[in-house]
Amino acid sequence: MPPKPGPAEHGPTRRSGHEDQALAARRTATGRLVEELVGWRPWEEYRERYLWDEYNDGINDPEPCELRFVDLAVAPPLDHPVVAAMLLELSEYAAEAAGQRLLTDQAGMRAAWPPTSDAAVVWVAVTWWTLVARHPGGPAVALLDGVQGLHDVTKAPGLGETLDRLIATLTP
Repeated sequence: MPPKPGPAEHGPTRRSGHEDQALAARRTATGRLVEELVGWRPWEEYRERYLWDEYNDGINDPEPCELRFVDLAVAPPLDHPVVAAMLLELSEYAAEAAGQRLLTDQAGMRAAWPPTSDAAVVWVAVTWWTLVARHPGGPAVALLDGVQGLHDVTKAPGLGETLDRLIATLTP
């Protein structure tokens, strides 16, 4: 079965302006999540590092640190029909992709910081959802068309094994 079209593939039909805007917003959010998860650390470590950097720069009364995009993700009920459908489709995608070369506009991977860790940031984008995850040991965030917000699906059953399969497929 051929891979499903990714968000960068517009196909022969013309999209409405609203769909183009939603797709552009999802792509922008995906890029920001990837950058945040490459250097991700738990909130307390992130906050402490920020404060140390401010103090080392001579700022004695620093502003509160910025909330990261990933910190705004809320854990939805994993049995919600939309979330369950996305997780099922992700699992099917990983199974179908095994041993194939994935389209670069559909899925990707970057090594995560620190370089000595075995963590990677993986993203998969299909027609109606995008998943960005730091694996192992980090958050997994889904963006769903038609469902506002960022959705933390880190605790989804079987997600770790699915991400392992994707990483194996994406590793050169």
